[in-house]
Amino acid sequence: MQPSSDPRLSLLCTCLVLIWQLSFGFAMKIKKAENPYGLNGCLRGWKREMESCYHVFSNRLTWHEAVKTCRVFDMTSELVSIREATELDLLAEDLKRSMELSVWIGLSDEDRDGNWKWTDGSAAEFLPWAEGEPNKHGINSCASLFRGDGFEKFRAESCKNVESYVCKHRPNYGSS
Repeated sequence: MQPSSDPRLSLLCTCLVLIWQLSFGFAMKIKKAENPYGLNGCLRGWKREMESCYHVFSNRLTWHEAVKTCRVFDMTSELVSIREATELDLLAEDLKRSMELSVWIGLSDEDRDGNWKWTDGSAAEFLPWAEGEPNKHGINSCASLFRGDGFEKFRAESCKNVESYVCKHRPNYGSS
């Protein structure tokens, strides 16, 4: 039996061989995804301070948008909670070196009942408010840090304002 001299069959065979070679080649090049965490347990580009990882984001969002955005990065990532003076001091030093004027933190009184809570639902015990804060006007139920206070005092703002923001996550030493 003579081999077929039909050029369409020859082209089909060539295409099938090429497809097989390409798929095999791509399959051989698939490798494990790179670990997004550095040796310090922080996402690459984030800064380690004490037992947490922090990152200042310059894009300006409403408070609710910032909360949602922070939660995308890591399973433990939230808009920053500040539990003690030492943590606030370290964060303030970093913010003073930035170009930010004001940044959202993860503190709010969305129920407007006077009970300020962190985005993880825990009650706020460390509350270094700026003088006259939180004001009682009812519309300012989200907290920020302001350059004019050296980033060392909490201020109440409307959650609809747009500000830069700081996210925080627990270190992750896992493989991914």
